[in-house]
Amino acid sequence: MRRLLFALLLPLAAFADDVPPLRGLSRSQLLQIDASGKQAQTAAEWQKRRAAALEGFQDIAGPLPGKEMRCELEAKVISETDCGSYMRRFIEYSSQPGGRVPAWLCIPKKALAGEKTPAVLCLHPTENKIGHDVVVGLGGKPHRQYASELAERGFVTLAPSYPLLAKYQPDLKALNMPSGTITAVRIDFGRCSASANGNSA
Repeated sequence: MRRLLFALLLPLAAFADDVPPLRGLSRSQLLQIDASGKQAQTAAEWQKRRAAALEGFQDIAGPLPGKEMRCELEAKVISETDCGSYMRRFIEYSSQPGGRVPAWLCIPKKALAGEKTPAVLCLHPTENKIGHDVVVGLGGKPHRQYASELAERGFVTLAPSYPLLAKYQPDLKALNMPSGTITAVRIDFGRCSASANGNSA
C-alpha cells in the first residue's frame, strides 16, 4: 500500500521547482537508487530506496500516522439515490479517532445482488467549491464524473472528500494531525477499500 502511496504522491513534488529531488534522485522514478540512473534490482536495494522515499515524503508533508490513529470504520449511510444501473450513497466513516470523513460510494446493482466486483478509489481534483461532488457528476466542469462512469461500467467507487477543500473543513489541530496532506493520506489510503454494503473490506 505504501508503494502505491508514493507512486501517487511523490510526483506531486515535481510541481514545485524550488524543491530539490530526494537525495539527488528522481521524484518520479522510484526504483532509481543513484545519480547515474541505476535501478533497484534486489529487495535490499528497494528497501534502502523506500526508506529514503519515506523520509523525503515526511520531510515535506509531516510524519505518517502510527497505530494510535487506527479505529473502527463506523460507516454510516446518510442518503441513497437510485442512478439506474447503480446506487449512489452519501456516507461518512471514521478515518481516525474523532475524525469523520464524508464520501460518495457508488455501488453497481449487480454488486448489491452479491456479484463480486472490482473497486476503485476516485480522488477529486483541487475543487474548492464542489469538492468530491464533481467526480459523481453533481456539478462542476464536464468530463470529470469518472466515479459515476466507472460505476456504470460495473465498478464499486469510493470518492472521499479531500480535507480543507469545499465543505470538508476538519480541525487538524484537534485531530492531532500535522498537515492536510497527511490527513488525506489517512483518509484515502488507510480506508481505501469498500464492500458493496458500505463497510470496510
